[in-house]
Amino acid sequence: MANTILLKGRGTRVEAVAAGAITPGHLVTRDSTGKLVVNNVPALAHPRIVAVENDLEGKEIGDAYAANDYVQAEHLYAGCEFLGFLIAGAAAVVTGDILEAGGAGGLRKQATTGIGQYQALESIDNSAGGTQVRIKVAIL
Repeated sequence: MANTILLKGRGTRVEAVAAGAITPGHLVTRDSTGKLVVNNVPALAHPRIVAVENDLEGKEIGDAYAANDYVQAEHLYAGCEFLGFLIAGAAAVVTGDILEAGGAGGLRKQATTGIGQYQALESIDNSAGGTQVRIKVAIL
């Protein structure tokens, strides 16, 4: 397992206050006050902003941000690869599957009505999982 969220490419760095707990690898968005929150809206197109580890303070990918911490995130573009999350109970994913936002800051296999913005770079079956698991992902 990689020890960094960004696997290939760099986006535009975003730094903002967290409105709640955020773990590196979560998809995030801004709330009405400009704070970063975990993206909880599944199946919709959204800014491709991913929380990254706070290497400025020597933190690792497992070190979550708390409410009111300054979050380091990257607004990613097509071709970037990162270590994201597959949501708990998500259908099995195989390499090459198109993924979409699944809520809770994670991803899931694209539904027929969803908007796929990501592609799985590895196969993972989390259909019986009660928690999110990390997955290597490319931005489309």
